Amino acid sequence: MQTKPTFLYAILMALTLALPLTGCPSANDDDSAVGDDDDATGDDDDATGDDDDSAGDDDDSAGDDDDSSGDDDDSAGDDDDSAGDDDDSAGDDDDSSGPCGMDDLTTSLEIRAGGVTGATFASTDVLTYAGIVNNPCPFEVTVTSISTCLAVSWSAEPGTGVALGGGMACGDALTDYTVPELDSIESTIEVGTLPVGTYTGTVSFDVPSLPAASTTFTVQ
Repeated sequence: MQTKPTFLYAILMALTLALPLTGCPSANDDDSAVGDDDDATGDDDDATGDDDDSAGDDDDSAGDDDDSSGDDDDSAGDDDDSAGDDDDSAGDDDDSSGPCGMDDLTTSLEIRAGGVTGATFASTDVLTYAGIVNNPCPFEVTVTSISTCLAVSWSAEPGTGVALGGGMACGDALTDYTVPELDSIESTIEVGTLPVGTYTGTVSFDVPSLPAASTTFTVQ
């Protein structure tokens, strides 16, 4: 037969075991669980779809960026340096101040005799100036002459003595000239024979945006 104190002690033990344990870690908060995190509620150290550094931003996903919302370090279609500009795309360039165009056209001059370009000629050679417009752009560029001529005048300035020169007989109509992509066009002027000497030859164009072109040659 149990005594009354022993009976009470048994009841207290039963009640104690029935109470929930307090102060113990919850099974839903776990360093090892991919779906839960001890550091931030609703944030996950282990899941690639969430980020410890910024809510809604993902360190591991190529479609998002740790540095800037909506900008992507990994995607060739986006650029870390400038919004709407792409380091990786050949069609877009961070280093270029603007698109290629008329201001990028260059001019040059070739001196020819009998269709052959050279730098030294005989005094009997009939010389021709070829004024050339070069287009470095990956698309055609059209320029407008204030006359019907592209190259309009030439000069030959010797080291000493009087410069020689002449012009073309051109019409008054505005005239478009199209320079193909990554190519050039030319306009020739027949100069004729020149006395013996070393010359700086120059050709001028009737397109205001195009600079004159010069080169040095010798007649002997």
